[in-house]
Amino acid sequence: MKQRSTSEFAKERLLRNAEHTGRWEDSEIPCLDAYTDTRRVAFREAIENVMDSLELDAIVYPSWNNPPARIDHFQEEYLGDNNQVISPHTGQPAFTVPMGFTAKNLPAGLQFLGRMYDEAILIGLAYSYEQGTKHRKTPNLQKAPTNGKLD
Repeated sequence: MKQRSTSEFAKERLLRNAEHTGRWEDSEIPCLDAYTDTRRVAFREAIENVMDSLELDAIVYPSWNNPPARIDHFQEEYLGDNNQVISPHTGQPAFTVPMGFTAKNLPAGLQFLGRMYDEAILIGLAYSYEQGTKHRKTPNLQKAPTNGKLD
């Protein structure tokens, strides 16, 4: 049986997105694709120009500015993330890999952003980091649910 979300945040976002097809800040301006939208193309070109000037294959940054929210405290603890800032707007490929855990043992991620159509290089970098650091922990899915939630 599928469990429906009780998060007011999620409900508000879904409703807002269903009602608006334009840009977040001004729904009257259409949000076009990453190949024809002049704002998105300019953003991507600025990023790739900096990558060219520094001879970078990727830009690496934390997936979150803030600690992740616990599922059962999502509304109170969710403070936003930054992994939706560049890649979705520019069309550039990005991968997130584990980079360790917070003091409260919540997972933290590292995002690798690459150039357009350079997925092979990006996959190699992200995979090498993941294998070299071994930060990923396999979750224990065998725990018995408590009050409908996993511990």
